[in-house]
Amino acid sequence: MVRIRQVGVTPLRRRRLYEVEVSSVDSAARTTRTSLPLFLIEPYTGTAEAWAMIHAARALWDRRSPDWVEHPS
Repeated sequence: MVRIRQVGVTPLRRRRLYEVEVSSVDSAARTTRTSLPLFLIEPYTGTAEAWAMIHAARALWDRRSPDWVEHPS
């Protein structure tokens, strides 16, 4: 499963900061904070779905919702 949420903005250049969690049945969840989440999500979901997840995470952040956007890959 791949999950993403926006957790803030970086102090330098005010880029959006995301938290990406990748987990599978046979391994523990791995959580990473990044301002470029596409490269972490794309191998599991494909380009179009990765961008859709990023835009959904942005929309949740704009609504002040701390929820995750999930993809059951």
